[in-house]
Amino acid sequence: MSQEGHILSRKIIKSCDIRGIIDENLNSMDAFYIGRSFASLLKEKHQHKCVVGRDGRLSSKDFSKQLIKGLTDSGIHVIDIGLVPVGIVYFSLSFLDISAAVMVTASHNPAEYNGFKFISNKQPFHGDDLIQLESICREGAFIDGQGRLETQDVRAAYVSSLHALLDKTEHSGLKVVWDPGNGAVFSVITPFTEGLPGRHVLICAEVDGRFPHHHPDPSVEKNVRMLKDAVLDQGADLGLSFDGDGDRLAVVDGLGRLYYGDQLLVLLAQKLLEKHPMAVIMSEVKASRFFVDEIERLGGRALLWKVGHTNQKEKMQEMGILLAGETSGHFYFKENGNYDDALFTAVKVLQILYSDPDALLNLDQRIPIYYDSAEIRVKLQDKKPDMILNGIKRYLERTESEFLDVDGIRKESSHGFWIIRKSNTEPHLTVRCEDQSKEGYEESLRLIKKLLLEAGLQFNP
Repeated sequence: MSQEGHILSRKIIKSCDIRGIIDENLNSMDAFYIGRSFASLLKEKHQHKCVVGRDGRLSSKDFSKQLIKGLTDSGIHVIDIGLVPVGIVYFSLSFLDISAAVMVTASHNPAEYNGFKFISNKQPFHGDDLIQLESICREGAFIDGQGRLETQDVRAAYVSSLHALLDKTEHSGLKVVWDPGNGAVFSVITPFTEGLPGRHVLICAEVDGRFPHHHPDPSVEKNVRMLKDAVLDQGADLGLSFDGDGDRLAVVDGLGRLYYGDQLLVLLAQKLLEKHPMAVIMSEVKASRFFVDEIERLGGRALLWKVGHTNQKEKMQEMGILLAGETSGHFYFKENGNYDDALFTAVKVLQILYSDPDALLNLDQRIPIYYDSAEIRVKLQDKKPDMILNGIKRYLERTESEFLDVDGIRKESSHGFWIIRKSNTEPHLTVRCEDQSKEGYEESLRLIKKLLLEAGLQFNP
């Protein structure tokens, strides 16, 4: 074993992955030692091969090169699949019969970020796993070896697997606008759409790690404005937008209306619940009351769980859940290994609309009108998020209020809810409040403001 360690900034060790700001707290030397550390953990678990993919960020090619060197210097056989959306990394695990992978990406974060997502034994690698990786790196407890590198292009096989999912019908002549957002999805979008029925229009149609047209997070409404305009200008039936690495999907209908992830999850759950009545459909603690009420109306059981792809995947595995999704546009299907592949989800949406072109319209008509704050980010200002949340919890306990605290604090009201939780990836609290009545909405906002002001934070919804 080597003894010379390397210090990683604690700021880049997140709950679900590693993510930081390029050359501020994350650089190519870090990438090399992250490869060394992950390889040592893999070899301890008798895993000797690892898939590596990367997104289109300006630093990703160099980070991938250094990561691969770290892996091979520790004796790992690396299969480099190049610039791909993360769904292809997941696909390659079964296609190439390999159990470990790393995706070089900062997902939906701005251009100045980059990071790493890990898989070990085909399971999420997060939480304590990442703490152990950081410890190995710091202590220099690396396992030496002589690995090798090969490259494979699995994109065509992946696209074929998606096409095979579609049952084309007489309603398949949709006009669809696709926005890969200058991200990694563009690497496969042309052959994918060329194999689909109907007409297809591409915007932001090149990989550009600067994300020049809009921020790479399609769960934020202003970031899909370009897609909405294109759908209306083209007279299209549907618009689909993806984040930087292709694990988030946003859907816009022919009238330019954006559907949030928890709303779209209801659409995806309908057919499933017809075949599997009383099945658990899982979302996360930020999900709307519409999700809970509608899943129960459709004969299912709604479960709210922790935010984050690794948390959702682990709970699915534990409970055998068939379908889950988050407000941010991550969707997880048991039939796809519980992975969050936005192109796989796009195929599911297309299939629903091929069978029922009015499915989104019918969904929209069932969504109540809410006073909704959407997500509000509150800067922590050097405050400790856990101390703030514990203080809020104590206040609610003193007032004998019922609440959910699996991930932050969620409090139900008569016709809505509010939630305060800490972000998994950035230094802020996330607040969301919704209610069908203006009075209930404003009352909840006043309480949130009171609680945050007492904690020394500014809250201006």
